[in-house]
Amino acid sequence: MASSVFPLTIGLRHWKTLDKPLRYFTLFLLLTVLQIGLEYYLGRIKASTHLLSDYYRSIEVTFLLLLFRQFILPQIKNRIVFSFLAFYFCLWLVVSQYFYTPDHLNIPMAVTARILLVSCAMIVLYSLVHKTSAFLIPIYKQYIFWIAIGVLTYCTGTFMVLSLGNEILKYGADYFIAMWHINWTFFILSNMFFSWSFIVATK
Repeated sequence: MASSVFPLTIGLRHWKTLDKPLRYFTLFLLLTVLQIGLEYYLGRIKASTHLLSDYYRSIEVTFLLLLFRQFILPQIKNRIVFSFLAFYFCLWLVVSQYFYTPDHLNIPMAVTARILLVSCAMIVLYSLVHKTSAFLIPIYKQYIFWIAIGVLTYCTGTFMVLSLGNEILKYGADYFIAMWHINWTFFILSNMFFSWSFIVATK
């Protein structure tokens, strides 16, 4: 949770000077911190966090895809982002109705979210390279580059543990918690990149 607070603090501190996409991203970080805090509280009282994680994941996908949309090449951005969102929520409705069980992680949607976010982040990087070659703006001086790198770091780094979450749980909570530390490592790295995105934007 502490690693999420750092980029959020930078964003809030420079709120007045941020452009709309970064303000939008700051609000997303605020929701992330609140979600982590609530999950921590539910864990302390031995309550399930699976449903909360499932709903937060939908918010995460929506926020990040709409953020990325503003940096994708104009001729493809609407087709890609809205197709991704439509696919995600149609699948979410089907899985929630017929396959979801409250005492298990919603692995199909977790994996789908990671695949869509990685795909969209890669498209953003491609768009940045295309625009950089046209306008001679160094890619590392664009804050969305660091946000995309942060998303790629977290989604690819946690993919394996997340996809095997229910299988790991069968061996007991201690094994699951031990493996989940891998997720937190990549989560911290991604927040370092998110923090740097604000620093780049406010220089």
